[in-house]
Amino acid sequence: MKFVILVLVLLASLAFASASDLGAVHHSGTSNYSGGTDAVVYAQPYVFADLSNGIRHYSAPEGWGTDDFILSTASEIHGVQFYIVYAGSTAPTSYDLVIGQDAGDSDPNNYSTVWSANVPCTLVDTGDDNWGFDIYEVNCDIPSSFPSLTAGPRYWLAIGFHDTDVTDYVLVTETITGGMAWSGVTQTSYIPTVTSFGTAYDFFFNLYDSPTALERQTWGSIKSLY
Repeated sequence: MKFVILVLVLLASLAFASASDLGAVHHSGTSNYSGGTDAVVYAQPYVFADLSNGIRHYSAPEGWGTDDFILSTASEIHGVQFYIVYAGSTAPTSYDLVIGQDAGDSDPNNYSTVWSANVPCTLVDTGDDNWGFDIYEVNCDIPSSFPSLTAGPRYWLAIGFHDTDVTDYVLVTETITGGMAWSGVTQTSYIPTVTSFGTAYDFFFNLYDSPTALERQTWGSIKSLY
């Protein structure tokens, strides 16, 4: 019996060995940063004062984090925005993104993939810092084959973590909208953040029905006229 218990404990520890976080937040100041809000069809907006942690779940060749959302209006998604710090020497230039539809059990391990792609991204320095790292807004503009989503069903946005050359952490809050975020080494091994990290977390993320980069460029041109 003792041997069986030991094996179970070992297996449990291995299951969570790939989950890592940045630890307690030590805010370095109060940010006035505000990302774009035009054409947002779903928002869990970044607020520096609500920042709780940065998390990643990685084991080669995969590592994923996911959070749920429900649209109030049917929308075609052209842009995805979220927030990171990265500890590697190379900044991410693209992300593997997935949108899955929930099976009705609020468990992302059972979602049906409705769209997936590797999407180019640009980083915007928010001016905020924590844990000794710059905090970046990540703007991923979907170039084609836009996911068309309906209002009402629960969906999941899944973000793929990079390898150790980047070591990216997705920023999270303890303010939960809908259900908590999950993470895992594959898209069928998601674990609730409250289990992996001891605290229930949610991502900061926004979904757009127009490209975020185009929006910023367009508004920048308009503002330059005044």
